[in-house]
Formats: sequence, structure tokens, C-alpha cells
Amino acid sequence: MYAALPKTLVIGASGYIGRAMHQTARRAFPDAMGLTRNSVPLERPDLSILGVEDMGYEWGIIAAAVPGLAHCEAFPQETRRCNVKGTLSLARQLADLGIRPLWFSSDQVFDGTASPYADDAPPSPVNEYGRQKAEVEANFQEASRGMGLIVRLSKVYDTTPGSGALLEGMLTTLRRGGVERAAEDLVFCPTHLDDVTACAFRLMARNESGIANVAAGPISRLDLALMAAEAAGTDRNQVEPIHVADLKESFSRPGPVELLPSPKLAGYVFQDVRTSLARLTGRDA
Repeated sequence: MYAALPKTLVIGASGYIGRAMHQTARRAFPDAMGLTRNSVPLERPDLSILGVEDMGYEWGIIAAAVPGLAHCEAFPQETRRCNVKGTLSLARQLADLGIRPLWFSSDQVFDGTASPYADDAPPSPVNEYGRQKAEVEANFQEASRGMGLIVRLSKVYDTTPGSGALLEGMLTTLRRGGVERAAEDLVFCPTHLDDVTACAFRLMARNESGIANVAAGPISRLDLALMAAEAAGTDRNQVEPIHVADLKESFSRPGPVELLPSPKLAGYVFQDVRTSLARLTGRDA
């Protein structure tokens, strides 16, 4: 598998997704660089001083960002400077070097009133984070000279013990006797990090461009929490059904958002959350 992967530069290699992408890139090319914000600050990214043009890179992954829905809502100008201007600048610089850029977008570009959403569905964001993602989506192909690929994601999780990711966080709360508050009207498509990595490299190996949804099947936060309680063998009454409005967050959330997996990934089988919960609880043997 790894021998067929394109040589890939990863910008944002210290982040959750970027770290996984860099680990995969290095299995095929041990000298594949993983750049962090110290070397490529999003406020003023400059690849010219790093000498990446002479290293044979075919693709450059832009996994760097200033994350957080609440943070983007509270600091729109500061985060926009990084997440929009910085991202598009990196896409242009990579394209100028003949390196195809890949960037990760989000299901937050949609308002949830027209699910399910295909690759080409028009954005309709309801929060600042989503607006920033939508603006990059609208300008990415021009910035990348038509060579760019946008991988649109929902919530990403893993099954690494101790990571504290989505499923393990639920299991930990329930096992400790805590209450897991879960919104029945928050519908999303939890997707395993391994699937995100595998799909991204599959798309790059095929030199795909445009937008590709990478997402597993939809589920509500409430149903996921109940499934976690079942997997953990805990009382279902520890799961408290709520609505998104009960969270009283500083930003708006979209309605139920289901991403349709891209036709570019036809035949790919995503890991489902029930299987992931079984792995985390040791019941997959």
C-alpha cells in the first residue's frame, strides 16, 4: 500500500489529523516533512524559506488551522486571518511550486435544513467557523490553479486508548458513574481517523480534485451515547437526553447534518461506531 502513496508534505503535523497524515506519509517516504506552526505560522505563511520545492513532493496537506467553534465566534477577525487568508495563501504557494494542495473542510458549512449533503451541495453556514470554511471552499480551486482537493469531514474520532477522543470520552464518563448529556437533535457522521487518512491518501493517489465528502453513517449524539452505555455495560439512565438549545452555547449549530460519502470513494467501507465501541471495550474478539 505505502509504496503507491504520493510523496506528501504535511502542514500542521502537530495537530490531531495532521499528525496521523504525517505518520502515514513517512511510512512511504521517511524524509516526508511535517511542518508545525513554529515553522509555518498561519498569520504569515512562507514556504519559500523551507526548501520544499526540491524534495519531490506531489501533494501538500494543509491541516493547520485555528480550531474551535466558540473561539472563531469570539475572535472572527483574528481567526479569519489564519483560517481563510493563511489557508488560501498556502494553497497558492503550493500550487506555484507544482505541489497539489489538500485541505480539510467541515460539515459546519451547512445549516442542516437540506440533509443529506453531496459533494456539490451549496454551503449555508450558521456560525463563524462554518463561514470561514465556506469562504475557503469557494476560493480554493482558484488559489490552487484547479489542482486542489478539499476533503470535507464531520466529527473525527479514534480508538486509541487514552486519546480522550469522542467515543472514549463517553465511555469514561459512563464508567465513572457520570451523566452523559446528549442532544437528540444533534445529528452528525462520526468518522474514524484511520478512515480519514486512508481516504485522503486514496484520493491523492488518484490525483482527484474538487470536493470529496469523507464521512461514515449518520447518528444522533443521543443514540451514540446510548450505544456507548450498552457497550460499557452501564445504566442507560446515565444518558440524559437534551436538545442543542440546552447547551446554551455562544454560537449557532446547524440542524441534522448528514454528509453523503463522495462518489470518488465508491466501494470504500467505513468503520461504524458500533465496531469502534466494541474495540474500545474489548468486545471485538
